[in-house]
Amino acid sequence: MTAPCDAVVSENRPGRLLAKWSGELTIGVVAGVSFLAVWPLGEYAILDDWAFVKSLQHLHERGELVVLDWNPMSLTGHLLWGLLFTKCLGFSFFVTKLSAFVAGVILVLIVYWMCRRMHVSVGLSLTAALGLWLNPLFLPHCFMYMTDVTSLLWQWLSVVCLLQGLSGENRRARTFLVAGSGLWALAFLTRQHGIVVPLAFVAWLFLFHRARFWSHVPLYACLPGAWLAMNGLLWHRMNQAFNTSSDLVWEFLSDPPWSELPYIFFSYAVYIGLFALPVMASVRWSDLRRLSGRRMALVAAAIWLGVFLFVQYSMRGLSFPYIRNVVTNWGLFQPHEFVVGDRLRLWDPGWGITVGASGIVAALSLLAAVLAVRSSSETTSTPSGSVPSPPWMPFLLLLFVAQIGYVMATSPILYDRHLLLLAPTVLILAASHVRRCRPMAAVALLIGYGAYGIVGTHDIHAVSRVVFLEGERLLASGIPSRHVDAGYAFDGWHMYEESQAVQPAPAIRLPPWWPSDRKTASTDLRQPWWIYHLVTTIQPDYVVGVSAGLPSRMFPGADPFQRQPAKTSFRTFWPWRRQSVFVFQRHSTPERPSP
Repeated sequence: MTAPCDAVVSENRPGRLLAKWSGELTIGVVAGVSFLAVWPLGEYAILDDWAFVKSLQHLHERGELVVLDWNPMSLTGHLLWGLLFTKCLGFSFFVTKLSAFVAGVILVLIVYWMCRRMHVSVGLSLTAALGLWLNPLFLPHCFMYMTDVTSLLWQWLSVVCLLQGLSGENRRARTFLVAGSGLWALAFLTRQHGIVVPLAFVAWLFLFHRARFWSHVPLYACLPGAWLAMNGLLWHRMNQAFNTSSDLVWEFLSDPPWSELPYIFFSYAVYIGLFALPVMASVRWSDLRRLSGRRMALVAAAIWLGVFLFVQYSMRGLSFPYIRNVVTNWGLFQPHEFVVGDRLRLWDPGWGITVGASGIVAALSLLAAVLAVRSSSETTSTPSGSVPSPPWMPFLLLLFVAQIGYVMATSPILYDRHLLLLAPTVLILAASHVRRCRPMAAVALLIGYGAYGIVGTHDIHAVSRVVFLEGERLLASGIPSRHVDAGYAFDGWHMYEESQAVQPAPAIRLPPWWPSDRKTASTDLRQPWWIYHLVTTIQPDYVVGVSAGLPSRMFPGADPFQRQPAKTSFRTFWPWRRQSVFVFQRHSTPERPSP
């Protein structure tokens, strides 16, 4: 018999719609609150995203594909995504951040929909999706124009299309396969890890769907994307930084550092565990008793290895993060990394060891959950009982293996944000192997992740915005950009191309499919470059910073600068206080003119 309240809801169409789209609405509300809390409005760059915005500016204004030559990525898919927004809303730093924000929301929705297709409950699917969005490694990249989120978006759009293309043998299915092929090519031409999608897809067909493997499916799923990718790869190999990175990868593969491989696996396991931690906190440990003796022995061996490696790391004086970080709240910001000034350390080694231990425990819990489900039956839990797992579960496992192989191969050039490649796959697999959940534990962790991620992301933007704009005020007063040092992003945005304009730039040939009248574009650069090459060009008479004094190691000897008052200030959430911005003027420099 239907309860009265249920009867009312069944007759209430808005109520039915809210119930049907409750997960999507929750994700939208959380994303909106995050946007308001971070408040990424304003014209400023953050760390490396100035370089990607510079390439987008060339594309937006002149239709030329220009990739700065220190960048080992081709950026094509990333720039096309940003171009969609700048052509509609106009070119600005804020619009580029908005494009990354929208890409992040869509990617999180895909994770939610994939979990639902895996017969995961709404609550657990939301835990997985919000576990990605609120992750302190993922959230900052949804508010800056970096390649990490857009490359994952193209990759997972490709996965969705390829799986949809297997739903039939008609023209519509073939269209999905071709679309998926083009999308993984865009992912590859953004960050090269897009290649794992067709590799995992073809391996899945060969191992589990042999009839489809010998049909037209691999041709539609691979050939269009291969043609696009090869054109882009041959064009981009003229980039010296790409070749340098390729050499490092080949050296690692041809002569693996065997003694370091256990520690590399340990580091990856920590991050994988931290991705899955909100989901694994929902596990009821009684569900893990279904492990067979052989699989229990495997889990016991993994636990022993994890504890052994963790003790080894502690003895070596290392604590989390075990991988160098780039713009992440899970890392340790070193002084002067963004602007001239000291930032507080995020935690001491004691907290770092605690975070690392949490990641290891969650990774081992995920392994036990996967083995427990496999040990009992090939089923997935739903509120109404157990149902067979979707036939493409093995595809996700193969995709995860391919992604692990990719990040292993690229270990010499790995930053912690590169491990975001694993995050959506880990979360979907974790949610699909949890039978029952304890929602309060998951909610508590999500709140902690979100608070920490939002606070850190807000503060990164607050510091970057005010220093960048103070540098712009100096330029507006008539001071040449080569005489102003206002942090890495500001210096790169204003001086990078000028600092490399000594010789004519070598032309690079655009792919034949590129829709431009000009078939060549200039890199505007000569050699792979990092900030230290730029510093030699800048001769600062003015330095903008957030500390009351300049670090002595930047200007050894007698301090040649005097502090000038600046009217700008900003508020940080951690610590909660209003902080000042300082302008330092060289003693021998006349007073700056009024704007």
